Amino acid sequence: APDVFVKNINPLYHYLLSGAHEGHNPCYLFSSSYYLKENRGLVEEGINPLLHYISEGAVHGCRPHPIFDTQYYYHLCPDAKESSLTPLEYFLAGADKPQSSPTALFDEAFYLSNRTDVDKAGLSALPHFLEHGYIERLSDPCPLFKRDYYCRQNPDVWEQKDNPLIHFVEKGQFAGKSPHPMFDVDFYREQISDQENVYIDPLSHYIIIGAVSGLRPHALYDPEFYLEQIDHSNLKPHLAIEHFFKIGAAERINPHPLFDCSYYLAQFPDGKIRDIDNSVLDYCENVNSRKLNPHPLFDSRFYISQVGEDEIGTQNPLEHYVRVGCRNNLSTHPGFSVDYYLGLHPDIDPAFGQGPVVHYIYEGSQNEQWPSQKVSELEHKPKFSFFIVVDGPDFRYMPGVILAVMSQLYPRWEMTVVVRNADETAGCRRARQLARKDRRIKFVETNDEIPFAKLCNDALSKFDGDHLVFLNDKTFLQPHALLTFVEKLNENKGLALIHAVEAVNDPQVVPIERICDEQGEVTVRFFVGPLACFKVDVIRQIGGLQSWSQSAHDERFLITYLEQVAPESIISVNEPLHHTLYSDPLHIHVREK
Repeated sequence: APDVFVKNINPLYHYLLSGAHEGHNPCYLFSSSYYLKENRGLVEEGINPLLHYISEGAVHGCRPHPIFDTQYYYHLCPDAKESSLTPLEYFLAGADKPQSSPTALFDEAFYLSNRTDVDKAGLSALPHFLEHGYIERLSDPCPLFKRDYYCRQNPDVWEQKDNPLIHFVEKGQFAGKSPHPMFDVDFYREQISDQENVYIDPLSHYIIIGAVSGLRPHALYDPEFYLEQIDHSNLKPHLAIEHFFKIGAAERINPHPLFDCSYYLAQFPDGKIRDIDNSVLDYCENVNSRKLNPHPLFDSRFYISQVGEDEIGTQNPLEHYVRVGCRNNLSTHPGFSVDYYLGLHPDIDPAFGQGPVVHYIYEGSQNEQWPSQKVSELEHKPKFSFFIVVDGPDFRYMPGVILAVMSQLYPRWEMTVVVRNADETAGCRRARQLARKDRRIKFVETNDEIPFAKLCNDALSKFDGDHLVFLNDKTFLQPHALLTFVEKLNENKGLALIHAVEAVNDPQVVPIERICDEQGEVTVRFFVGPLACFKVDVIRQIGGLQSWSQSAHDERFLITYLEQVAPESIISVNEPLHHTLYSDPLHIHVREK
């Protein structure tokens, strides 16, 4: 009320006389218009809202401001309930105390971590946010309230210069407007619909009660699954979502069993990957990304074809599956038969997307339970041995490579992963965890500079598979890759090599160059190599691998050998069975015989 100063009027007198009904506020945490709206009889009776709050309202638990949650404040400061002061007076008297907040929706430490200028100036965080911080950059009030995201859903908030947090409490929550891409108001309310006397907004409920109780803020965030992937001995469960935002997303720790961060990012060009800090947020916010596959066994286009674009609406396909499709026994991939698999496991609980496909990846596949009747009826079911050598320290994509193998629609395989010079990165830890979950995977770590050929030959002596597949730490198999090999072997059991060639119009695929020097040393130079499946007996017949370097795709020499001695045992599969991330040429050195 600027005229108060101009006319030298006592502010308290002006407020009591007319200011309250003109919409003026006596302090930053008492909203006259809000209090009158919540207590409508005061307007008719001409009672001042502040006087009513002090004399009666505070005792009955009335809120003085949309974000002043009296019950929450009493829980945080039990002494306030025993005091002769109102909760608002008690808070204002000790607002500088640590952990003193009248709302779960404002995290002072989080706010000041983004607004270091406010901290350095010695300003109080909450008054700064309520008075003008809310219209400034980097001013999110808590980790699960993203100011820009909320205002994009509600453009009138910016137009009217409203505080987005207050708008959410008063209006947005009731219209199903979510405060963050990873907090879905409607999804969360479905989980607390049977609870009585839920007097607070859903985000406050999650922060105070839901996170500790294991409730989920979003369909694509599974707190139990997430905590299994990290060292959470010192991490409280309700802080897991903050850990994901601060650390987990950057380290590509998966938030849900059907969202694989590495696999999702592998579908982007290298330059684009560097621009994505949080892959699941990109998937949820970016409409153009929603037709990408979030997991090897979730084919977005196939899923949309089952339900239709109109049914999915503004949701992404995986979110729709978790909330609706899984309960309706919809399939996530054309090669996975839900009806057949549920016939094997009728007790599977479809809650939150933990349906048959997740059961298959982490349990059924290990027990060689087939994903469809078509696979179960194959006459010849050979076993495949995967061999991967990884040189540290870059393990960003390794968990995704392993998970792509675990997601194969043909489950008869084993894998040996040899890791050299590993650092304690999140990717390496996650790869170890996957190996512990799946008994088919052996994880071997060494710091010795053992040649690739010797490592492979040592592994060959322990393999009991019929066919050998070399992989590197950036090759993602499509779910039907092994099944395609098996189908070819059922047509001709004598095949020694099945060679999956990438699309010929791929600009990264160039012909092999074989350059021989005077000493017989050969350099094989290529960009994106093939996916090749070798008959193990053939490798053993020629005495194992020879003098190959540690580079990936040393199978090129084996291909050349087989082309010379048994060309009839080689076939090519000209369809996309894998995706390889490479931008630099590889060099392999071998000794000609």
